[in-house]
Amino acid sequence: SRKPLLFIAAHMLMVWGRNLLSGRSALKTQAASCDRKAEIERDGDVSSSCDACSALQDTAPHVDRHVIVRTTSSAAWPKRIEKEENSFAARLSAAIESAKSETGSTLAVKMTAYEGTEKDTEICQVILYPEGLAFTGIGSEVNMEDFARMLLLQSIPEKFLGAGCSLPWKKLVLVCTHGSRDKRCGRAGPQIITELQSELKKRGVPESEIAVRASSHIGGHKYAGTLIVYPCGEWYGYVSKRVVPELVDSILSGTVLSKCFRGRGNVDW
Repeated sequence: SRKPLLFIAAHMLMVWGRNLLSGRSALKTQAASCDRKAEIERDGDVSSSCDACSALQDTAPHVDRHVIVRTTSSAAWPKRIEKEENSFAARLSAAIESAKSETGSTLAVKMTAYEGTEKDTEICQVILYPEGLAFTGIGSEVNMEDFARMLLLQSIPEKFLGAGCSLPWKKLVLVCTHGSRDKRCGRAGPQIITELQSELKKRGVPESEIAVRASSHIGGHKYAGTLIVYPCGEWYGYVSKRVVPELVDSILSGTVLSKCFRGRGNVDW
């Protein structure tokens, strides 16, 4: 009668031992994960974060037209630029929403802000892609309500095309730095911009070829660092300082960097 009892006791000890070892292994894994998280927080390498295993392919949202509004300082951006009281972005956003209700348009129009330079101030109050046009005087020389209705049309009428002008660059890289919206973008974005500008300068690429600008929230901040390359509307995620040379290679050659590529906002662009 003692043998079965001894057998049961031995089995229970064996199970307890396995659970103990499993628990220790889990604690080690958790500790390693916490160490890596601390490393990410310290170095700003958000691309190596815990959700970096998520698939990037086809995570770019569909966009028919991207409206990019110039602002002076990205540091002053509120959590939602379209909600900032009395701002140009808020007034244009309200005009677009009103035009949508009026026309019943289903065109996917995305609006973000970008931090402009002194050179941008002269012509680039509003940038439109895929048209690759810059507009100024919206709300003064150009009626804002008419402009908002135009944004919801499949093609831009001649009178508005005449009011727009060419952009001062061939390609634009918009890097999300919107820290008040998501701290990961706030950490990663400025570092990516610095690295991009340094790499382009090192290669002798002028801003007239490739311009780099800070952007408000573009969508998908869980994939930080995030950016868009225009004119083709190529969306990227998990971009880190280390991949910047490869990214510049792809921009210059007109190809995509597959390991960070989220897709195109519109396949027709």
